[in-house]
Amino acid sequence: MRKSSIGFIALSFAAGVAISALVTVSIMNVTDEDSDIAGSNETSEIEDDTTSIAENIQDVNNRQEVAPTDDSSKSKPIDNPQEAWNALISDDIEDIGQLDKLLKIAELLMEEEGFLNVLDQLVNSQTDDIVRDTILKFVVHTAELKNPEDAFQQVMYFSPVMQELALPAIVKAWAKENPTHAFDAISNLDSSKLRTSLEETLFRVWAEHDPELALQTALNQPLYKSEFGFERGLEELVIAEVAKHDLDKAIAMLPQIRSGDARLLKAYSSIGSELVTQAEYDRALKLGQGLSKELNDKYLNTVLGSWAKQEPDSMFDSLDTNIWTAETKEKAAANLLVHHSLTASAFDSVQTEKLIGLIEDQKMVRIEFSEGEDLLTTQIFREGENVLIPPFQRKINKSFQEQLDDQYGDLMKNVREAGGTVTIQERKSE
Repeated sequence: MRKSSIGFIALSFAAGVAISALVTVSIMNVTDEDSDIAGSNETSEIEDDTTSIAENIQDVNNRQEVAPTDDSSKSKPIDNPQEAWNALISDDIEDIGQLDKLLKIAELLMEEEGFLNVLDQLVNSQTDDIVRDTILKFVVHTAELKNPEDAFQQVMYFSPVMQELALPAIVKAWAKENPTHAFDAISNLDSSKLRTSLEETLFRVWAEHDPELALQTALNQPLYKSEFGFERGLEELVIAEVAKHDLDKAIAMLPQIRSGDARLLKAYSSIGSELVTQAEYDRALKLGQGLSKELNDKYLNTVLGSWAKQEPDSMFDSLDTNIWTAETKEKAAANLLVHHSLTASAFDSVQTEKLIGLIEDQKMVRIEFSEGEDLLTTQIFREGENVLIPPFQRKINKSFQEQLDDQYGDLMKNVREAGGTVTIQERKSE
């Protein structure tokens, strides 16, 4: 009996950047001074301060290795935290070398003087920027806020940098006590970028504690129009959060989503991915059947990509069950082959031959899956007993419109309010 020869031809897996379009933004008649949008690349990373804390502490730890330390006072109790703080800030030892002590003193100061007083003091301290930001983020993430509404109002008198550091933690605490009041306060913020980020923070917490009210509040809000005119809604965010705690409730909420392909796809995909995580594979595959064929194809790409990445062995074993249609089984096989080629998984030649056999000869099957903030896309092509996998294209896992909004939204608003005009020109990449 002739043994089949099985081959993979993977053409350069070095991910190339796939740029769908280039945009030129021209600003005219704003002020007497020139405005250069190309230099406006700063974005506020408000949502995930925990990651920033870890990065800052790692940076500090790397620098602490060569920084001098005073071991003589390590075991001494701190009778007067304020004096101890001032002494450390004004001594000749670099603050980086005393980070552990500064963190401890900041914690003691919070107990004595309160959250906001410590924040104000930290912001005005003449400390190393990395040390200052690390301590600030530690303070806002560990503080027990007794009156988040009062804290929110007081922080509004601080600098924008201070607001971005402190407000997410305050909003999380406020959302547990009085989310409707918190939402009203956030809605009145001038900065669209800060407002949007804090709304997302609020609704994630709100959806966990009172999902029905959170959903109804989201649905009662008009669809948010960005400065570029693209519509966004809050309900899919609520459903995504509810899915983490109660899948049946999240699925029951799906009919309430307002029309719009992007909103539908986001909500369905978040539930589908959670179903995969909970090993409810049959429900995950069937969830999108009520969508249009185009949307269901995109939904299945997300679900199958998640499954192949998380549990490739269980996905392979399920191919002999009756949960598949011919089309979804082909997509599953293609995802597993791509996963196999990327990770050098333990599929043997017999398993690989089976996967190749599930793909129609001379047919291209599109593959798309998320990797962090990126979206990887490719096609898999069967030619006889070989499969051809072209290079992956890597795209930012946000819509092109969202990227523009994130980077230039506030600037566009300010330009228009100042009486300027904005021209957006899209030219296709060659």
